[in-house]
Amino acid sequence: MSINQHQTFGLRNEWLSLFLQDQEDESYLIDSMGNRQLESFAVWMRQADIADIKISKKNKTKLTIARRPLFEIIKRYDPMLADNGTWWMILFNLARPLLGAEVVNWYINSFSRERFYAEDITTALVSDYPNLSVRTIRNAQSALLGLLTNTPAGNMLGLATKEGEHFVRSSVRANEIPISIFAYCLLKISEDLDRRFFSIIEFEDGNGFPRRFFNLSRKENEALVDRIHKDYDKMILEVSHTGGLGSIYVKEVPSYVMAKLYYSERQGITPIEALKSFLKEEKHD
Repeated sequence: MSINQHQTFGLRNEWLSLFLQDQEDESYLIDSMGNRQLESFAVWMRQADIADIKISKKNKTKLTIARRPLFEIIKRYDPMLADNGTWWMILFNLARPLLGAEVVNWYINSFSRERFYAEDITTALVSDYPNLSVRTIRNAQSALLGLLTNTPAGNMLGLATKEGEHFVRSSVRANEIPISIFAYCLLKISEDLDRRFFSIIEFEDGNGFPRRFFNLSRKENEALVDRIHKDYDKMILEVSHTGGLGSIYVKEVPSYVMAKLYYSERQGITPIEALKSFLKEEKHD
């Protein structure tokens, strides 16, 4: 990954909302953005695991778009992008260490200040990336702040609430995290790493795991993992404490099934009923 993948452009709520309209041709995207904005948007969409957008080098008005399952799920259940759970999934994907946006991963894992000014981000980036030019650093800072201020990531999710000239970063409460969103994050990191077995220590301290993403205590993280184990009747993961060495086995359930599950639970379907229904659909497909 590179810290400067988005030039100066952060992801904007209105761009994603427009993209979800999914019209017959791509002119609506081309007409709404400049060339560099469109290039940046394509990178954000790939890193958010929403779509692969290829822009022709010979003809900038020609796009090839491959929509991923999360695109279809958000379009069906939350086309107005009004649900916090939608943004938690998008932000988690952007914060992934391997396939996400490095500047978002850096902000989640390395920038620990709870009250800061925009220039504090620049100073911290210079310290952590001493070999990069000032221009590259400022581009990354601009893209990051654009994401935080032009989507619900900043105010609604509390990652950077604007208060006058400074920002305040709040920790999410464990009881505010939907269990299906937490499970989605665990399944996603398992897919990215192509692994099913993990130690509990990895789940607690690993870069890219939801404990660090949501800034949870070890006790809160353990409680959420245990809830997934119990609420979904071991169909998502199993926790073992054999011999005093904790381990977790993540089942082969696609992460996008858990994304569907989140919206179904919001409609009142019990977790286990929703999971069994979606897994049954998967087998028929």
